[in-house]
Amino acid sequence: MNSDVHRRLWEDPANWGHGVWGCYFCKDDPRLIVPKRRLPGGTFNMAHRLAVPLLAAIMIVLILMVILGPLGIVFGRR
Repeated sequence: MNSDVHRRLWEDPANWGHGVWGCYFCKDDPRLIVPKRRLPGGTFNMAHRLAVPLLAAIMIVLILMVILGPLGIVFGRR
């Protein structure tokens, strides 16, 4: 798939959710991370098979850091 096809898929409004949390969801786009529409950076293609497990892993790590951080377990202070 070339960059023209990627651009066409990315520009299609049907592949973007609506509202503040509008996510990119395109089964035809093989990329895991695509550029954001309005802000600099990237966002997950939620149709990619690794997007949900990767997002869940990131959330678990962040939650563990918040819970265990004050105890000093995560940051090596015991």
